[in-house]
Amino acid sequence: MQLYYYLDKTERLGPIELNELVKLNLDPETLVWTEGYESWKKLKEVKEICIKLPPPIPKKVLRKKNRNYVYTSILALTLIAVLSTLKYLTLTAAIKESKNELTERIEKIFSGKNMISDGINYSVSGEMKTLRFTRQQDLDFGPSGSDDFPSDFKDYEFRSLCLNRRFCDFFVKRNGGFFISTLSRSDNGYIVEKISSRYLAYKKNKSFGPSVQKGFNTAYSDLMHDKESHIVDGSIDYINALIDYRSSYHYLSVAKKPTAPNAFEWGSQNNLEYQSFKIYFDKYSKYYEVVPIGYNISKSIKSFVLICLLIIIPLILLNIIFNPFKW
Repeated sequence: MQLYYYLDKTERLGPIELNELVKLNLDPETLVWTEGYESWKKLKEVKEICIKLPPPIPKKVLRKKNRNYVYTSILALTLIAVLSTLKYLTLTAAIKESKNELTERIEKIFSGKNMISDGINYSVSGEMKTLRFTRQQDLDFGPSGSDDFPSDFKDYEFRSLCLNRRFCDFFVKRNGGFFISTLSRSDNGYIVEKISSRYLAYKKNKSFGPSVQKGFNTAYSDLMHDKESHIVDGSIDYINALIDYRSSYHYLSVAKKPTAPNAFEWGSQNNLEYQSFKIYFDKYSKYYEVVPIGYNISKSIKSFVLICLLIIIPLILLNIIFNPFKW
């Protein structure tokens, strides 16, 4: 009985019978040897083995098989491109819808106006202070030794009046007072203006002026009267909560005003002067725009393509190795 040896790379295997060797379906270039051979021969050169082996696969069939692999790859890449395009179009549509949704929510606050205002006036509480001025230095820097004198009290004219009388009565607000909010359209965004009361100063002795609460009420009424044409009752809560407005991909953020690039927040200390007293209040404004949350479409598409590749490439390899679809 003829026994054969064969090489697997550099390892000699065998001996095995001819029928077993054929069943191994070895590469035709595999080297084999049996008794009677002077040296190793290629499998395809052994006549008794070639008789039992099927003929080589026709090149036409191999080319067709290779084309099928190419077609599979092209189909997979086309599918990724189509899905990525659909993903991009879906995202851009959702982002646009998100901006429109947030803008519509803000527009509802306006109630058909270009500017709206609303305010609230609380009972005021605090302390009445009497400061005495004795010298010019007090006029320039405030009464010495007094921590209660407002550090930003820069009304020089009024302090001059106090110096002439040698004293000044003023009310330091701790709680309450009035608050007024205004929302208006500007450029591509919105301006939110807020007014908040600070303190009351009497021009004469407090006994010659109104009560503190009446003084604050008077100032509040006058400030609201100036905004009478665009007052919308109950809108102050919506205006104050505007900064919390957001949608899926957008939110309202402080931004630089297009017509004044260096301005995105501005304010000042103001006062209303009456016959016997002055009311001091802060007035500041901020410019807001609807801006993207920071969602990166390009990064999202890249991640989507990567996921598609991780799914499709194994399927292509599976088809090349096992050809489950018989292509």
